Amino acid sequence: DVVALKTRCGQAIPGDFFVDSTGFASLLMQKSLGLGFKSFASNLFNDRAVVLPTPHSRPFHPETRSVALSAGWCWHIPLTSRMGNGYVYSSSYLDADGAETELRRHLGLLESDVPARHLSLRVGQLECHWSTNCLALGLSGGFIEPLEATALHLVQVGIESFITHFDKGGLTAGHRDAYNQFMSNWFERVRDYIVAHYRMNSRGDTEYWLANARNENLSDPLRRLLEVWFRRGD
Repeated sequence: DVVALKTRCGQAIPGDFFVDSTGFASLLMQKSLGLGFKSFASNLFNDRAVVLPTPHSRPFHPETRSVALSAGWCWHIPLTSRMGNGYVYSSSYLDADGAETELRRHLGLLESDVPARHLSLRVGQLECHWSTNCLALGLSGGFIEPLEATALHLVQVGIESFITHFDKGGLTAGHRDAYNQFMSNWFERVRDYIVAHYRMNSRGDTEYWLANARNENLSDPLRRLLEVWFRRGD
């Protein structure tokens, strides 16, 4: 079990139960407890992102917009102080310089000196979301795509389900395995939801979109759904 957290200044903070919300770093679950990671790379190709904020434009668009580009897609998210823009893409089909250039061209900022930030994404989930006396929530437990609604949803589901399983077990780890199976299934079904968008695309202008349309590395549940769809079944 995790006995205590040790701060940078040397203070020890003991506890009975810990929640790892340290993001991609996963300091407790992966760095300390050494939990394995199940990659979704064979299902979802995107593993990089480049982000570039801009001032609000006029007319103001209150909605999030997603636009498909050559090797992934770009988001435009209106925030209170700026416009959040980013391009999530696959490094197998586009390098970092090419992605930044494509994003700048898309935003009309080819000549701008506004700095861009490059991110590396590890897509997948932990082998278990509750280990010993530690629970992973948010990015510390897994990442699928930068679609905030699905990420927030998985956090909310993780909290509510943990409360249910922890209470059912009398505040013990009695239902820990059931919780881990539940969360693993949720992550995989959300992954299938995202994979379906790529698999069902009809674009033929770049190798990235063609490869996604040809991708047969699908889960059995998604494969069954697609078979029903194509034969117009119930």
